[in-house]
Amino acid sequence: MALSFAAVVLLLLLLLSPACAQLPGANTTDAAIDLIRAIYNKTVDMENELLDFWLQFGPDGPIDKPGSFYGEIDENGVGKENSNKYLQQQARHLWTFSTAYAMRAERRTDEMSADGNPVSPAKKVYENAFAIYGLSAFAMAFKLRFSDLAEQAETLAMAVYRTLRTEFAEPTHGGYKDTMCGRCKGLDTHLHLLEAFAQLYVLTGDADVLASVDELYAIHLDHILAGEYCIEYMNDDWTPASSNTYGVYGHCFEVSCLLLDSARLIHREYEGLREALLKVGEYHSKEAYDAERGGFYNTFVIANPAQKDTTKIWWVQAEALPGLWNMYVETGDVEHLRRLLGMVEYIEKYQRVSETVGEWWEETDETGKVVLDKKRLSHEWKSSYHTSRALLFLNYWISKTGVVDLSHPSQRVS
Repeated sequence: MALSFAAVVLLLLLLLSPACAQLPGANTTDAAIDLIRAIYNKTVDMENELLDFWLQFGPDGPIDKPGSFYGEIDENGVGKENSNKYLQQQARHLWTFSTAYAMRAERRTDEMSADGNPVSPAKKVYENAFAIYGLSAFAMAFKLRFSDLAEQAETLAMAVYRTLRTEFAEPTHGGYKDTMCGRCKGLDTHLHLLEAFAQLYVLTGDADVLASVDELYAIHLDHILAGEYCIEYMNDDWTPASSNTYGVYGHCFEVSCLLLDSARLIHREYEGLREALLKVGEYHSKEAYDAERGGFYNTFVIANPAQKDTTKIWWVQAEALPGLWNMYVETGDVEHLRRLLGMVEYIEKYQRVSETVGEWWEETDETGKVVLDKKRLSHEWKSSYHTSRALLFLNYWISKTGVVDLSHPSQRVS
């Protein structure tokens, strides 16, 4: 089946920053190509396993009927009936399968549709950022196939955006009231607002949305990026909050990749951005990585960076994959590829449940042992988003380098 116009738009504008699908010129050695091929052969399998898991175990009703995904799924893949469902959780699933539809051309997600239930825009900023993100992806991917629903999704995304701007934007110091962390402003909320607004701008071309994206870039450059790490929590005036005692490796690496990619997406250049983000990425590529076993650690103490929480969290492992690839593309340093392959091998051996249950354990300890009270495969904060996004992006970028075999059996359409 040929890609629709909307899917082509999504491929070219929404997800696929051309720079991420290019190799760093003369620095592409035979050793680098061998590493890229080894990574790709594994990650394509992992992508298929993940999407198969969510399609089989995620929906709480027939896949071809309007509905939603279970709020909780236990370690055996069994959905919990009547479990609470959360806005950011369901919106992330919407984003995942809208994106998978566009990027993979023909999947079982062809019949996915929205049920038209309203989204409350006045609950929490973070959750509604993901509502915008998911609705925008749906509108772009299904513009021709489900034109009425796509139009509704775009209208709703803009309505949520306007509510966030009128009710939650801070007029004095800029940024947004952060309902995630009480009286402070948080990195996580502002990062995902930027991600969502950039996607909404690609969909709509709205000048006010672009101005909001520009403001969020300025906030990151002026207040969040702090040398080799990112500030997690800030007071209303953007000074570091007293609770800002630790750094999160996953957030720092997510920032280093996502901000570069979103700037390419909207065709904007921000002075000093690349240099600031590469500094963060280089530091965390080395400090977060477990050179003995593979995998990324969780957090570090700002006052003493050698003091680390060595737990390995599923979403941190996921964000490291496109992040390390981005660092290789930007710098040409093959060491980033070696770490990327080490990450993939760690996930394959320890974080992934199994080849047949392709989802990942929430947490392992430093040695790869699953944390016993962290065995649920889905809950409010754990959905298809981080893992599927990482592999969809990474595999597409690598597939366009021209150095991998696209006839690999894992390129199947199942």
